[in-house]
Amino acid sequence: MSKTTDHLYKLGITTEEAHEYLHANLNRPSEIFKISEKYDVTTEMLAEIMGEEISLDEIEEYMSSNGYDTDVLDLSTEEYILKKGANVQEIHDEIISKLKSPVAIMAISKKYGLTMDMLDDILEEFDYDDISQYLAGNEMDDDFDDMYDTHDDDDDHSDDIEIVGTLTITTTTDVVQ
Repeated sequence: MSKTTDHLYKLGITTEEAHEYLHANLNRPSEIFKISEKYDVTTEMLAEIMGEEISLDEIEEYMSSNGYDTDVLDLSTEEYILKKGANVQEIHDEIISKLKSPVAIMAISKKYGLTMDMLDDILEEFDYDDISQYLAGNEMDDDFDDMYDTHDDDDDHSDDIEIVGTLTITTTTDVVQ
């Protein structure tokens, strides 16, 4: 069983089903990118799924020409951030210093090209759902969906925003809100 087949099996998907899905969505690169990122499918896996129809180079060119950074799919969060010239701790500390501002968190995420999964990796002290709900409550979650979608507007929702909820870090000595 190949790495790709094994990965898809763990997701409850056959290679044939994945191939049909990709083929049906070739005109929707944002959909392919979002699903690939969400389920940790690399460009190499996409090429294997597509077989001889589309090569790895063609997949990388297709994503790139549509405004998508394939490093998001192919590198770990730490590798991706290092390639951007930063490190995980720097970004973590920058986000923690801006916890009361979902707009600032979104701006930091856009600055480094972070996805929700990457944000979750960086902010280990928070649960993915807590981050997602906090950003959703402040109308920022759609920005993560649209970050790589070059066909949508770039509205950062910074005007007339109401802060809804807080993220709380609990340590053995204090609580920061």
